[in-house]
Amino acid sequence: MRKLILLILLPFFAFANNGTKRDKNMNISIVDGEYSCKVRSAPDGGGSFNELNVQPIIGNAILNIFGDGSQKKVKIDIPGVNNTFEFSAPLKEKNSLMISYVMAGKKSISVVMATEQYGINVLLMRKSLDDGVNIVLTNCLLNKSGDSTKSR
Repeated sequence: MRKLILLILLPFFAFANNGTKRDKNMNISIVDGEYSCKVRSAPDGGGSFNELNVQPIIGNAILNIFGDGSQKKVKIDIPGVNNTFEFSAPLKEKNSLMISYVMAGKKSISVVMATEQYGINVLLMRKSLDDGVNIVLTNCLLNKSGDSTKSR
């Protein structure tokens, strides 16, 4: 009976990797790789994980994340949009509940954050005329682990 239950549930575990793991100190860490994510409009001022995940879905995106523990490089491709968004963000906070990487400037903020419950979320807010964007990526699922951008 246990084997039957395991065989039934195995596909859900195999395809539902949200990209978080624990490091040797039991802190949250992000798996490098390529993800499929939902694109949502970001609420004013960013928002909490709960607020980010209830905004209407406006599209899909491919997210690539790679780097070491002190910095993550991020590339976001949104089908149908002629712009690829790329940034590097240094580690801001890391503990047993969450990890965050933040790059903030005068006219932009880029945040990569992850928890076990919500997985990876990426907030991208830019106030420039060229690529003014205010989005958040949520519901990210790992397609392929490792640095998939090196092969492109």
